[in-house]
Amino acid sequence: MLHVAASQPLLQAASLQLYMASYMTSNLEGKTLKVIFIGDSNVGKTSIFKLYMHHKVDLKTISTIGVETRENIIYTKDSDEKVLLYVHDTAGSERFKSVTCQFYKETDIACLVYDVTDQDSFYHIGEWKREIENNAGDRRIQMILIANKCDKTNEQWRISPSEGREYAEQNNMKFIEMSAHYKEDFEKIDDIFKEVVGKVIAEGGGTRTNSSSVTLHQGNATDQERSSCLKC
Repeated sequence: MLHVAASQPLLQAASLQLYMASYMTSNLEGKTLKVIFIGDSNVGKTSIFKLYMHHKVDLKTISTIGVETRENIIYTKDSDEKVLLYVHDTAGSERFKSVTCQFYKETDIACLVYDVTDQDSFYHIGEWKREIENNAGDRRIQMILIANKCDKTNEQWRISPSEGREYAEQNNMKFIEMSAHYKEDFEKIDDIFKEVVGKVIAEGGGTRTNSSSVTLHQGNATDQERSSCLKC
């Protein structure tokens, strides 16, 4: 895929988010994991991201500019261990690739999202998979394939449930079908995250933290930085 260089203001804003994600702290003692949402533009990554982070449906979502980062504490299913997730919502547009690639490094969990009404978004999943594997370093990445917009009518579907499930099985991914417009589908994301986070921790993954090195932060780039991004 063609990579288009982002402007300097956007790179600076992204670098600030990386800095903040690296030095945030709270009273958490345990492990942190890095989660990233990737996929084509307009597949609903941001809607899923907001559903998971805020437990509510957002019908006014706009395309992500660069990367948005939030944090969430989760408890694993089997061991009930407390884990801090750094969750990154990335832009699917080519013009932001030079920025989003910075966030692939040291990823623990990748959520690959496609739109069931858009064949191309499904066919591009393989490209997104290769891109994150090529940029994430030596970590073994757990991948979740998410079929979004399942609220659409059967006539609008272009990718069947069996196609998505088969692809996930062939590529050793977890698989869920959902709609970011269904509030109850928060449970699907939460359940799969608890399962996969537990697997990562059980295999020795994640980064160990302590109370003097981590602080929770809710937010992304400042308004001033965002306005700079809009000019690029």
